[in-house]
Amino acid sequence: MNTKDRQSNKSILMHMEYRRENSPLYSLLENGTKRTLPKAQVVYGFGGQAVHLLESGYVKRYLITKEGAKSIQVIYGPGDFLPLTPIYKELFNMDIYNGPEEYYYEAITPVVLYSVSINELTESAKINPELYKDLFYAAGVRLNSYIHRLESISLGVANKKIGHQLCYLANIFGKKDEQGVTIQLPLTHQTIAEILDMARETITLRISRLQEKGLISIEKQLITIHDLEALRKS
Repeated sequence: MNTKDRQSNKSILMHMEYRRENSPLYSLLENGTKRTLPKAQVVYGFGGQAVHLLESGYVKRYLITKEGAKSIQVIYGPGDFLPLTPIYKELFNMDIYNGPEEYYYEAITPVVLYSVSINELTESAKINPELYKDLFYAAGVRLNSYIHRLESISLGVANKKIGHQLCYLANIFGKKDEQGVTIQLPLTHQTIAEILDMARETITLRISRLQEKGLISIEKQLITIHDLEALRKS
């Protein structure tokens, strides 16, 4: 792992530590309603007017296009807050999105989460303005995710798109061992296709070539990247 990758992983660890130790929002949610949801369960709560802390597992935010295809916008992992857009509506009367599409939140794996109503959150923010700092921080995390996804999609070559996105997921959800960095999020070819808005057949072909080159290996839908820098350049 090169210096850039080590710094990236370190920043993620610091990011998680920040949320645990210094976050009024984290504390508020940990005292909320705890729920365990199975894989493929739609995330809901308080009539859809809730904010959630994802304690364990993974959730995807996606839309279904007019053509019937799924497009994954964001993947949330342990420690993430979701969703943010209704909070902006409640706090600032700001519509982050006004389009016709409907977004869904669905568990990719079994998940444990804590939930409070958006009304409770806004009332708490009146008492403790530090919550605004947490929300701003969480918005920065989401912005980082969107930037990386846009970069991945904008790259002209399929290999580069896939490599760029896998490296990002490794930095966010990766665990380092003697083999390299294993992305803890289970990834099917279809999931990668929905993240990058590509055909599943193209993903399957390119993933097979990356395996043949020895850049990655896959076991039980967990992808291990053996050389992050080489994958970025592939």
